[in-house]
Amino acid sequence: MKLVENTVRKIESSPRLRSPRKPRAKRAKPVTTPKVDVLAGLEPWEIKNLGVVDQVVLATRPENKVALRIGAYLGSSAPLVTYLVAHLGLDFEKPLQEQWIAALVLGGLIYSSLTVYEWMKRALGNKGLKAMGFVVLMEGTMAFVHGSLWWVTLIPLSILIGINAVAMGCTMSLDRKR
Repeated sequence: MKLVENTVRKIESSPRLRSPRKPRAKRAKPVTTPKVDVLAGLEPWEIKNLGVVDQVVLATRPENKVALRIGAYLGSSAPLVTYLVAHLGLDFEKPLQEQWIAALVLGGLIYSSLTVYEWMKRALGNKGLKAMGFVVLMEGTMAFVHGSLWWVTLIPLSILIGINAVAMGCTMSLDRKR
């Protein structure tokens, strides 16, 4: 037994008898960029001045998920209710001023338009006229296109629901920071 152990030791210690080992390549450490907290150092009134992407990033943090969900439900309800009232409640054979339900459509359009205008203005780099054109196109198509083109109204409806839901969700979750 000792003979076998001594032979194994000699083989292991002899550089000529050992199997050649390839030198291991050094692994490069992954490059990581430090995470920057966008809210750090901001005063409460400065949160509203953040861009659209920064607001969404902050609002979708795990600690804001309840506020974001509540805001999304509330924000998406205005365009949806406006759409339903405009398409199912208004009679376009009668003048709009004779229908009290038209006031509900107007209220929904004003609510949604202000939100969409502010977000689009920020998204387009402070181009107010371009943002206004977007708002008029989306809100007008969503509420007032009828007849054989009814399916076209679903595109702006989905866009307006998305913008209002995210905007309200962001507002509610960022209000927690104030």
